Amino acid sequence: MQKERSDELLNQGAKAYQSGTPEGFRTAVQFYRESASLGNGQAMTNLGYCYTYGRGVTKNPVEGFRYFVQAAKLGNPEAIMKVADAYQRGQFVKKDEIRAFQFYRKLFQHLQETGELLDYPEVCLRLGRCYLEGKGTEADPRQACLLYTSDAADE
Repeated sequence: MQKERSDELLNQGAKAYQSGTPEGFRTAVQFYRESASLGNGQAMTNLGYCYTYGRGVTKNPVEGFRYFVQAAKLGNPEAIMKVADAYQRGQFVKKDEIRAFQFYRKLFQHLQETGELLDYPEVCLRLGRCYLEGKGTEADPRQACLLYTSDAADE
């Protein structure tokens, strides 16, 4: 019942957000907050974007990052990628390429196992770059090449 309610609130927030108006953004944030309070990781991710870009709330990228971290802990792929990106760049956290690589690799494996990898091709690009440039792992151009091809989703 709680999941159904949180999904309903998430959908209402998305509908309001799609209006593209300041009032719609504010309404979306209200729905996302309520959905997030019920444990909805996508709502937390959406709040992260709202705070990062100042849609419906005062722009506050640090608060946005906090929402991404909460959603990542719940396994939201978009949020995991945002947290990994932050470690890769040293944004909001101390730069840690090893940790970024670990996040990207774990996300890649999860998406591959669940058959969702094609929904998030950017994880292949980010993980491939880690292998290509030796960021957070030993450089492995062969592995990077595999990730840069469509065959990566089939392995």
